[in-house]
Amino acid sequence: MHQRVTAGALVSWLIRFRDRKRRRLAPVGINATPAIQPLQDGPQLSLDSGVRSRVHSELMAKCCGSENDLVTITRAACSRCGSRGAAVDLLTAKALLTAIALRHLTPTPLYFCQDPTCSVVYFTTDGQVYTSTDVRVPVWQKEPAGSRRICYCFDENEASMLRELGETGRCGAVQRVRDHIAANRCACEVRNPRGTCCLGDLMKAVTRLESDCVSEVEK
Repeated sequence: MHQRVTAGALVSWLIRFRDRKRRRLAPVGINATPAIQPLQDGPQLSLDSGVRSRVHSELMAKCCGSENDLVTITRAACSRCGSRGAAVDLLTAKALLTAIALRHLTPTPLYFCQDPTCSVVYFTTDGQVYTSTDVRVPVWQKEPAGSRRICYCFDENEASMLRELGETGRCGAVQRVRDHIAANRCACEVRNPRGTCCLGDLMKAVTRLESDCVSEVEK
């Protein structure tokens, strides 16, 4: 289990983050450019459509695939909270459900509920639900912010990313995961509860943490 970041450590990291960022942004010549470059997001894929999407089906990149390698994703409303969730491969649920929950699994289409206020993780259109306690790993969409694991394959989590930001002024989590994807090492289908590539979520998490750091320093 990841340790939460203490207030004292956070302040220290934020100060170092600010100082390093200022040094990198400081011009060294007339034509100098900032050392911190924006993230190269690559092709814009529909990796996160939001918990309130009204779309019933859509094109989406296969797990860690290219923009030319698309599958149709169907959605259904969670019977507990009403949020629309994307379909999940049965293999994902088989890999991540606890032994007790797995004994009751039926070969029925499953959907993932990512509403943070709902305890349901997987659900079917006929009323079956599997909650957070039925899943072997913490589902980050259901956990409080601070130390959530965003990348389940390579353990990129909020606490370590925040620490890296404080110590170096930047976070290389996105590039690290991209390198792993290029090396064909990822296994999101059986490690990520959503059953899809985490890269879109990871990019948003890094952007959010960077923004939080700047906001805290500027207070």
